[in-house]
Amino acid sequence: MPKGTVPQKKTSPVVLIFTIGVVGWGFYAINRLTAPLSSPSVQVTQNIPQPKPEKEKSVKQWLLDWIQEDAKTEGQRTAASPTQKSSFQEISLYFYKMNQKGETNLVPVPRKVSLLTESEPLKKIFEAVIQGPTDEEKSKDYLDAFPDKPRLRHVNRQGDTIVLDFEDEFGKGASFELIRLQLRQLLATAKALPGVNKIKIYVQGIAPTHVGGDGFPLPSVISGNI
Repeated sequence: MPKGTVPQKKTSPVVLIFTIGVVGWGFYAINRLTAPLSSPSVQVTQNIPQPKPEKEKSVKQWLLDWIQEDAKTEGQRTAASPTQKSSFQEISLYFYKMNQKGETNLVPVPRKVSLLTESEPLKKIFEAVIQGPTDEEKSKDYLDAFPDKPRLRHVNRQGDTIVLDFEDEFGKGASFELIRLQLRQLLATAKALPGVNKIKIYVQGIAPTHVGGDGFPLPSVISGNI
């Protein structure tokens, strides 16, 4: 070795690897410390209550609302209560009336019917139709379209439809034209009720396709001219 030269120590390979490792770890630590903190994503599930389907009103509640609405329209301060035994409502029953030309037309006839004290108030309305005009009404040229008085088993409301379930004598022996008149009369009376546009005819719980002695074709739902 020349004079004046500082002797250099040889670096061990192990020391070199250790040094590189320490330097690399230092850079990694600095990077982690200076990196922006990120908050963990948290998914929040909210149980939003779904609206319950509106329960269809009972027939009595439906009729009571109708009576109360009529009372408001007429400016009355009180309306019939379901507990009142004398809860009568004036409704329109439709009957045929002969005019001066000998023609028959369906016209509304006001009747006071006790609805809310009945177990089946709708049945009472249509039984009054089938029973026909009173003697006084007959003297004014109102006609009876139900000479054989078929019996009703049940009358229910399904949305905008009144379902009339008759005993098996409905339509027996009746002519094509007489059944047409009967159905028109029942439909007109049903449409006088709030929100009703259609009727269905059942015979002993079954929807027949034909009724009457002439085999009148009966629609499953009756909503217009027949």
